[in-house]
Amino acid sequence: MRLLLSLLFLFTMLFNTYGQNPEGFEDMATKMAGKKASTVSMTEVQAIQKKKGKIIFLDSRELKEYQVSHMSAAVWVGYDNIDWTKINKQDKTSMIVIYCSVGYRSGKLTEQLKKKGFTNVKNLYGGLFNWANNGGNIVNTMGVDTTEIHGYNKTWSKWVNTTKCEVVL
Repeated sequence: MRLLLSLLFLFTMLFNTYGQNPEGFEDMATKMAGKKASTVSMTEVQAIQKKKGKIIFLDSRELKEYQVSHMSAAVWVGYDNIDWTKINKQDKTSMIVIYCSVGYRSGKLTEQLKKKGFTNVKNLYGGLFNWANNGGNIVNTMGVDTTEIHGYNKTWSKWVNTTKCEVVL
């Protein structure tokens, strides 16, 4: 009986650790990513990082969103007023992963970079919300780990798992 309870506890802990997106997130993220932009999953990114593969992360959210939190070592490039100077400094053959909140803006920017000759650019599936919801590390402007995440607006912030992250608007 004790063994059964221990196994049940372990299973519950594993279930609560992974797959932490709110209900409906997967359908929304798939629609937001669009059909033209190639996507890369969190799991794929982590596998590349584990093998010490180099990835350039571009944050396509607005500056106020980036200033709350972002992926470590991400380069902020924006979306409404894209900083092409920062983008054009990147090697067009390097692996570039672009993200925004849920994948819409980053999907559009991924398409633009492909048209400009970038050959290995991907849209992070589910964006920063998916990354943070599932335990991916995010940092503040000081480079310190944080659980705060900009929710974009009240409507879109529902896609943030508030048991993992604190929404800032």
